[in-house]
Amino acid sequence: NRPDYFDEIAVFLGASYFYENSSQEVPMRINEQFLYPAYIAPLLGTQLSNQIGQFGTSLGLPEAQVTALTQQVQQLFQTPPPLVDGIRQPVTNLPNMQPLALSLVNQLVPGGLPPGITWNQLIQSGMLPQGLIPEQLVTLVSLLNGSPINTGHREASTNYGRNQAIELYGDGTLSLNEQLKLTAGLRGSYESQRGGYYAPAPSQPSIFGIIANNGSPTLLNPVSNSTIYAYKDYFSYVGRLALHYMFDRNNAYATVSRGRRPGVINIFPSATTFLNPEIVWSYEVGLKGLLADGRLNYDLSTYYYDWNNFQTLSLQTIDGSITPQLLADDGGKAHSFGIEVGLKYFIFPTVNLFGNYSYINGKFNDTDERGNPQEYAGNRFRLTPKNSFAVGIDANISITKSNSIYLRPSYSYKSGVYFEDSNRADLYQKGYGLANFTAGYQFKIRNIDYEIGAYGRNVFDAKYIIDAGNSGDNIGFPTYVGGSRSIVGVQLKATF
Repeated sequence: NRPDYFDEIAVFLGASYFYENSSQEVPMRINEQFLYPAYIAPLLGTQLSNQIGQFGTSLGLPEAQVTALTQQVQQLFQTPPPLVDGIRQPVTNLPNMQPLALSLVNQLVPGGLPPGITWNQLIQSGMLPQGLIPEQLVTLVSLLNGSPINTGHREASTNYGRNQAIELYGDGTLSLNEQLKLTAGLRGSYESQRGGYYAPAPSQPSIFGIIANNGSPTLLNPVSNSTIYAYKDYFSYVGRLALHYMFDRNNAYATVSRGRRPGVINIFPSATTFLNPEIVWSYEVGLKGLLADGRLNYDLSTYYYDWNNFQTLSLQTIDGSITPQLLADDGGKAHSFGIEVGLKYFIFPTVNLFGNYSYINGKFNDTDERGNPQEYAGNRFRLTPKNSFAVGIDANISITKSNSIYLRPSYSYKSGVYFEDSNRADLYQKGYGLANFTAGYQFKIRNIDYEIGAYGRNVFDAKYIIDAGNSGDNIGFPTYVGGSRSIVGVQLKATF
């Protein structure tokens, strides 16, 4: 006695295999004359003044003399600002630390040094008492000799990725009655990941790498003598369950689903880290359809997402690199609550008003699954405005059978966004709106379609940025990418 509508079952099953074997080489050419005032000089000044201060203190020098020595070292690394009126200010030569070192040694060696002796002569002569100055300082002083700074340091790294996945999936819809349908789907996966990293030593080592990067010949890429590989396998599943109820020309629905983002392997010579796959449970209810005899098209929905192991990006210190690297990181637990509304009303069949609004409250949780405070607790997601909307008109009006005019003005707005999940104040764009339009006249002559039109983008010339941070942020100089300025134009078309 099974009801007839139970015969309305739609099911599909499938399987898939995915294979990817890729590599990406990132060559770098660095003008160290520009890098020096921007990043290297303050780094070396702090490093060497600390070493000289510790050295002077270990010798029992008076505090005033130690302070004077550290100040002299800092002065050697004073540079002009990296940019003046938007123009880069290069520094062409290394600071010369040898006169300062000779003066210090002259005070420490009984009877002093011979007049006019150079640092290299001192080192080669063996007159410098063994153990008087730490070997590391001797090397640094020898390198900092006032010689020209390299304008074309080169280094490169290559990342390798080999990914395989086998998936079995199925999805089905069951009609419980004429109006109510239940849909369920499940996908099971086996994934095999292999990552690789290779960064050979450059033919010409960087002096700054040797000094500030623990003797490394490179600046940014930790050196590996051969390709380093790391492996990880996963078994996983995703799925969904949805309920749909149709009445008149409307559809009410509720869904719950489990999504997944694959794990990440970060490989460097000093350490390899594995990020767990990102898991998100999403819940959504909504209502959409047509009202007012089909003149009003509406779409209403609200949702909630719950993340575990949210994958983000963060600046991380890496052995073998003088700067932090922007790498994939585990942001822990996060959530997002949202509301979306979309409306379109047809005043006439060829003229409609439209508008949509979105509210998103996406944040990192205060604590992780073990109750520990999270680094990004309370931070908003990057590139996620809390409020955004758009309104406009879409009109296409026929004048005669072969002539028409069209007009499509619109205005969109979104509230402030951060460009990084760290929510830094200097990587933030406050809310802004953009006005756009297209308008024109279309006509036909002898089976040839013509169009005379005008268009405008960002008509009121709002100032805004679309990206901030980027690779410059690694050295403390984030770069900013501006949005398009106002553009207004005309266009002529002929189609035949």
